[in-house]
Amino acid sequence: MKINKIIFLSILICLALGFTRVAIAGNSDHLFLPWNIFLGLVPLLVAYKFKDFEGKKLAALAVIWLFFLPNSFYVVTDLIHLNSVQVVRESITGPFISYDNVGFMTIVYDALYLFTCSLISFWYGLESIRLFKLKFSKILSKTVMKFVLGTTFFLSGIAIYLGRFVRLNSWDVAVRPWKILADVLDLFLKPGMYKKEWLVVLSFSFVIASLYYLYDLFLSLLDLRKIPVVPDSPPARSASFSDTNVPTGTFVSEKASISLLDGESGSDEVLRKSSLYKISKK
Repeated sequence: MKINKIIFLSILICLALGFTRVAIAGNSDHLFLPWNIFLGLVPLLVAYKFKDFEGKKLAALAVIWLFFLPNSFYVVTDLIHLNSVQVVRESITGPFISYDNVGFMTIVYDALYLFTCSLISFWYGLESIRLFKLKFSKILSKTVMKFVLGTTFFLSGIAIYLGRFVRLNSWDVAVRPWKILADVLDLFLKPGMYKKEWLVVLSFSFVIASLYYLYDLFLSLLDLRKIPVVPDSPPARSASFSDTNVPTGTFVSEKASISLLDGESGSDEVLRKSSLYKISKK
């Protein structure tokens, strides 16, 4: 399958960039990124299985997909690591982590590394949404599907905020559900205190929605290009014996003459199907 090849190559690219980064920077600070890429891949793998399930199993699979979907878009927030590396230092109170600027070459390479991985992970999310829509459009009406997609984009924005700024993970839904519920309720009940946070949430939701619809439109245009263009056929017209280029001295049967008057295409075809008798000239 083409999608399996794309997934394999994308993972290979991220791993190659990660190990090359170790050689350039001389440290393994950003090797956490392949793990984040794997988490971003999970919703695509789940969505790929939608076609094999129906009913309650499909609904359960959709819930799992929704929990992991924000991970695909979360990777873009790893760009905060672009200009720094974690350095463990010793102090009187014990070891602590600080952030130091790194060399120019490492910064440039990190830009390539982080951008490429975030782009790949973003595609995982967009493609998984497309597969979700492809499956559930057969079950839900267009209006309900638009509402479900809009809600999905909005919840993804909230989840990215919780992951980057509150430092929660997907598995916290099972491990610390009350913590997630408390943080989300606090966000809704005290919007005045979280103006910047809401801007972040809505910005991510808007970008995810916009890029998805652009992605969907792009794929639609590609599908249109695959449709062969059939040239308009010329209008049928009544044929006369003068139009058929019938050789002199050729007798055309009554069946053939009727076909000609009905406008069948091409004198050769008519002559082939009809009974032809050659009459010698006197």
